[in-house]
Formats: sequence, C-alpha cells, structure tokens
Amino acid sequence: MDMFPKEKVLAHTVIRKDVFNRPTQIVLHNNYLFVIDYYGKSFVNIYDLNQNKTVLSFLPKGEGPNEATDVPTSVYVINDTTMIWYDASRYVREAIFSQKMDQVKSINKKCELKSVMPILRIAPIAQNGYVGVGLFDKGRYGIFDHFGNSITYKYDYPNDKINCNPIGKAIVYQGDFITNSDYNKILFYTAESEILEFFRTKNLKDFEKVKEIHFDYARYKPIEPVPVIEKSHFCFLRGCSTDKYVYLLYSGVDSKNVANATKGKILLVFDWKGKAVMKYNLDLDVNTIAVDKDDRVLYATTDNPEGALVSFKL
Repeated sequence: MDMFPKEKVLAHTVIRKDVFNRPTQIVLHNNYLFVIDYYGKSFVNIYDLNQNKTVLSFLPKGEGPNEATDVPTSVYVINDTTMIWYDASRYVREAIFSQKMDQVKSINKKCELKSVMPILRIAPIAQNGYVGVGLFDKGRYGIFDHFGNSITYKYDYPNDKINCNPIGKAIVYQGDFITNSDYNKILFYTAESEILEFFRTKNLKDFEKVKEIHFDYARYKPIEPVPVIEKSHFCFLRGCSTDKYVYLLYSGVDSKNVANATKGKILLVFDWKGKAVMKYNLDLDVNTIAVDKDDRVLYATTDNPEGALVSFKL
C-alpha cells in the first residue's frame, strides 16, 4: 500500500464509553449515528451526536411484529426520515421515522429480491433499483429493479488463474458496497482479497465499471462444494463515503488470527475515480467507521482497550 501520496497519524478523542455492545456497522446522517449492534437488545440504535446519547432503539430480536431474527446488513439512510436495509430473508425493508428521530412511524417491506441463488449484500442505485452480490453463476453483480425483479448480471469474477466455478469464486471474493449520496457512484470492496472496483450508473441497464484495483488475491483450493481458503489476510473491513471520497478501514492481519484481524488502525482514502488520496494511521484499532459529509471528522467504534465511541479530526 505504497501508492498514497500523503500519510498522516491521527489521535482519537473519546466521545462516550460503554454505549454499545458489538457494532457491526455505523452510518452517519446529519448529527445522527445509526449503529447496528449485534449483541444489543435492539439491532438498530440512533445516537444523537449533539445530545451525546441514544435517542431511539428499535428492531429488537424476535419473530413478532417489528422484530428481527437476523442483524440488518447493507444499511442505508436514504433521507432525513428513512432508513433501508437488507436481511437474510431476501427482503429490502424500510423504517420511517419522526422528524426528531425519536419515534419509528412504520416498518415496511419494500420488495423481495428475486433470485434463485442467495444474495449476500446490496446497494441502492439510481432509478430506484439495487445492485447485489451473491452466489451468482451468471455474473459477478446482479441488477434488480425496485420491485425486486432481476434485470441483468454484469461482469466476471476475478481472473485468479484458479479453475473454480463461479459460485466458489463468489464465496472467496465476498465483500460489500459503498455509494455516494445520489447512488450513482458505487464501490465494491472485498474482505479477504485486496480488490476495489469502482462503478457509475445512470439507470438500471447502465452499470459501468470505472476502475478496478486488484492488489492481491486470497490463496484457496477449489474444493466442492465450498472452496477452502489456505492463506489470506483481512483487507478492507469496513467502508464509508462522502460525495468527494471513499474511506476504507484496512486490517492486513492474517485471517487465522480472527480476534485481531477484524479490526484495524489504517484508514485509506480514494476519490470516486479510484485515485489514492491519503493514508491515515490511527492511534488505536477500530471496528466500524463513518465520516461526516464535509470530510472533517471520522467517527468509529472500538473495543480496545474497552468499548467506546471515538472520533478523529481529519
């Protein structure tokens, strides 16, 4: 990772200790931090940075109305009162809030994504559709309309010179998406390989790759039915974005050392054209990240040495 023209060390400030259990994702919208907390009483917690407290918790674990059995993934705050997410049931769901973010007015199913094969992660894209990655054999990325209907599949899996079927490669090269606020710029990053792929889209049939950066691939054996990864390191753990930049939390620790590999203290910054901009070295390991819209402050959660919500001035 010597492609960055600038490098800087950042020192953290503790905002509050012991406020969350084990966050898997944080999303910043205005002064509200949406915290997806796997071990909390509720999966979703909205933290007001101005008041320095949690103002709303919802989606408790359970099978009843407005409850969930699986932690939300692919969480996006669409506007001041709407959040959408994807879950293991293949539904895209939405929550509508009051203006003060202190009440959930409704939780709805937007659509069911129709795919024979499992879908792992999604992102909303322009023209009210979705792009997803999953165990697809027709292509790397699936494009779906706002009803959940499959439109097309785009691009191939990485050419790693290993004779493996598409579903096996889909398992090896799992990752997640980042988008800009207009949902017409998308980045896909992988967890156990150093792969970044930048896209732009104008409509559901115009999903164009702008740039791909393939630094390194995981080493694996193409064993049926599931490939065995022999050697890899955790790479891009979490991502977030503004309309100017994308931010990636990087680990670099051997994936066999799970306790340390799933957190990082390196923050890599690219622009939306894939140009390397800055490498930040954080003074402690963090698990999740979010950056304010003006690219001034990084927010993060950490469990080193104890659970806390922290910030870094960029």
